[in-house]
Amino acid sequence: MTTYLITRHDGAKRWVFAHVTEYGLQINKVLPHLDPSTLERGDVVVGTLPIQIVADLCDAGITYYHLTLKLPKEKRGLELSMDELDEFEAHLERFEVRRWKDLSEKT
Repeated sequence: MTTYLITRHDGAKRWVFAHVTEYGLQINKVLPHLDPSTLERGDVVVGTLPIQIVADLCDAGITYYHLTLKLPKEKRGLELSMDELDEFEAHLERFEVRRWKDLSEKT
């Protein structure tokens, strides 16, 4: 099992490395962009990935932790420091995402 941090943002890298052990995780590799072909069932990905990619990861047996923030709209698209991430209540949340093939499906 390999745990990947997927980000190109320095503040996010610093924040994750400062807090990752609180979540029982240890980052093995940091990549600026995800290449799903390099992942294996049982791997863990930490990042801020689009939902359709997270669904693909979950379908492949990969665990996903999202770096969640309460980000004010005036800060969107800006580089954030580790202190700003703390200010915006950064935390990791595990998500399991499934894609529905038909909107009429219930379960």
